Amino acid sequence: LPKKTEYVYCSTSQQVADAIRDMVVRGAPAIGITAAYGMAIAQINMENIEDAYECLLRSRPTASNLRWAIEKIKGEDDKLSFAKNLHREDISLNRRLGENGAPLLNGGVLTVCNTGALATGGHGTALGMVRSAIEQGKDIRLYACETRPYNQGSRLTTYEC
Repeated sequence: LPKKTEYVYCSTSQQVADAIRDMVVRGAPAIGITAAYGMAIAQINMENIEDAYECLLRSRPTASNLRWAIEKIKGEDDKLSFAKNLHREDISLNRRLGENGAPLLNGGVLTVCNTGALATGGHGTALGMVRSAIEQGKDIRLYACETRPYNQGSRLTTYEC
């Protein structure tokens, strides 16, 4: 992104870990959700769950949402259902944040980094508030700054807008 839209399909937990490590997946909420799906894939494929857990954890060791998600899913019997619920919950929380934050926005909004649907399970956090404000009919101007090292703030936010 932003010049080309490409979907990456993963069929093993190792491929999911690679996607997280290689920054195909960006944004703390999206990383956590993706890692949860990685654990579900491991269960479906009858991979060793402990090995999948360690592999995913090593993919981005400082990502708190990743650790949180795979810790929560590790003991679940139906990991796919858990991952889907985690994904739905993130979108629901993003929408509530958007609804509650939209009234606070007026005029211009400066964003740093990407906080939209691509960085979360769907709607977005800070950019979700902008999205909700526009849905409510507000006239919002968005100024997207870059974030290093990948310039995801400017590239991904402007792509989403």
